[in-house]
Amino acid sequence: MADLEQVVNDLNLASQSLQELREKYDGALDLLDNKNTEITGALDSAKSDALQEIQTISDTATSQISQLKDTSLNLVNEAKNTATTEISNKKEEHKQELETKKNEYINEIDAKANEYDIANINAQVQAMDTKITKQINGAKTELNSKIDNKVTKT
Repeated sequence: MADLEQVVNDLNLASQSLQELREKYDGALDLLDNKNTEITGALDSAKSDALQEIQTISDTATSQISQLKDTSLNLVNEAKNTATTEISNKKEEHKQELETKKNEYINEIDAKANEYDIANINAQVQAMDTKITKQINGAKTELNSKIDNKVTKT
């Protein structure tokens, strides 16, 4: 019987050890649950903070991109306006140069035409002068001939 009492004693000791082990196990589970809840809360908070920071960075970047876009568009429009003004000025300058050259050429053409007209008129006057001179000489000859005939008859 002493063996049986020893077995009962061993069983009671084992049961008690098992009970203590279960209590330690339950305590460890509670600690793990608490730590898990604490870590999950910290992760959720960190996630929320990170998402909020990302949103802030995104909003800032979007705003800066919009400002850069506006600045770029303003610079492009300014450059376009400057180029358009320069082109218009050059166009006007070349137009005036062409107008000046056109007027110079017209004046040259008019001068050449006047020279041609004067030369033509001079040629016509000379031809008329020659014709008139011939007619006068012919009339003189005829008149002299008639005078000679009258003188010889008388």
